[in-house]
Amino acid sequence: SSGTSSKLASPKLDLELTRRWWEWAASEPTSSNPVADTTGADCRRGQPADVFFLAGSFGTTETRRCEVPSGTFVLIPVLNQVCGARSTDCGFPAAASRNAMLDGKPLGIVNVASQTPVTIHTVAGNPLFTDVAGPVSVQLNGDWVLLPPLATGSHDLRVWGGLDTFRLDVTYHLVVL
Repeated sequence: SSGTSSKLASPKLDLELTRRWWEWAASEPTSSNPVADTTGADCRRGQPADVFFLAGSFGTTETRRCEVPSGTFVLIPVLNQVCGARSTDCGFPAAASRNAMLDGKPLGIVNVASQTPVTIHTVAGNPLFTDVAGPVSVQLNGDWVLLPPLATGSHDLRVWGGLDTFRLDVTYHLVVL
């Protein structure tokens, strides 16, 4: 090694990044799954090197604490949905509310949707694809926030939204180390 560090390229908020998030979210059984986690204890499981994935919820209100490495981009869904490979109407309707704030300031939310099916690899017992282990072909549609690396210290990240009977409200107390 030359002793120099190579900076990872900035991730692009695109279908491949959101597909990777779904694969991350489906890579743990319910008992250790970050989406099913109510405290943040499982937030660091299976994280890739180039981005730090945070989870929403299954339509619940959650408050989680999570340590995030400095210099790392952070991706979190506000609302996201997975649909069958032949679905022609995947995603939440325009009337659904979508909100995100970091340290009390509103954040930009970007929709990313697949035009054709993508493949996600899952593990048995995961709470996202409860009847599937292995590859699954699906359509994706989601509203996402990609944060640049956060300053060292404490930050509060909140995402909330929904429609009718599905409403989520997730707050992360992040500590950037």
